[in-house]
Amino acid sequence: MIQTPSDWKITEKGSDTIYTGKTDGGSVVISSASAVPTIESVKRDQVPQLEKQGKAIKVADVKSQTMPNGTTIIYVVYTSESNVDQYTRKSSLLDNVTWYFYKNKKLAALTLWAPKGTANANLWKQISESFMWM
Repeated sequence: MIQTPSDWKITEKGSDTIYTGKTDGGSVVISSASAVPTIESVKRDQVPQLEKQGKAIKVADVKSQTMPNGTTIIYVVYTSESNVDQYTRKSSLLDNVTWYFYKNKKLAALTLWAPKGTANANLWKQISESFMWM
């Protein structure tokens, strides 16, 4: 569960949730994991998955972060290409961050995206720090 802007539409698909705003959004995808992720394991396991799932993924960095509750998480900063807009027939470049949260053999991937150069760092910090296991 995360706190998102009130105008974001919420769509649930099983244990996964997609949040959609006018030009930005996010998702929380839950999977099984045998161990707490490390920078090395995320580079080895999750980054290739991101590259397969997205379009024109370019990873800029993989880092660790200590959350306010003291938990250390790993996150990936990258750009990707959006889906083709149905009206303009064009895609655009997106800024993305995916944070990986681990608990009891479960991995939650919280991804936020926005058009390149428009991401609100304070909002993304607030959303990522609001993550709670349900």
